Amino acid sequence: MAPNLDDLVQDLIKAERAFAEQKQLVDDLKQQVVAAMEEVGVASTVTAAGHRVTVVRGAVSHWDTEILKDILAPLGLWERARVLREAVDEPAIERMVDQNELTLEQLQPALEVRERRAYPKITPNKEEA
Repeated sequence: MAPNLDDLVQDLIKAERAFAEQKQLVDDLKQQVVAAMEEVGVASTVTAAGHRVTVVRGAVSHWDTEILKDILAPLGLWERARVLREAVDEPAIERMVDQNELTLEQLQPALEVRERRAYPKITPNKEEA
């Protein structure tokens, strides 16, 4: 006999809660390990059990385009630093179709659609929230 949908949904909700709790526990433990290593002043070590532990620090950088342009343009360097990318203005395409300038059939060869993997979206009932 196939599993009952209600039972499957309840099992999924429980599993997602447990997963979120475990993820939080893992994140907390990672921060505790980093703090413990910082406390003793090491960035890399080997535990008594033989596990090598290294604190990895990363950073993400982003250029503020307007400020960078203000710096580089007076030096004549802005054109060498920027990249032009072609992008489709989807609202403009929709307007062209709406105004009968072209048809969806004409556009079909240029449209690529990739299906995503299906997943259930569960909205908790008010009693469970």
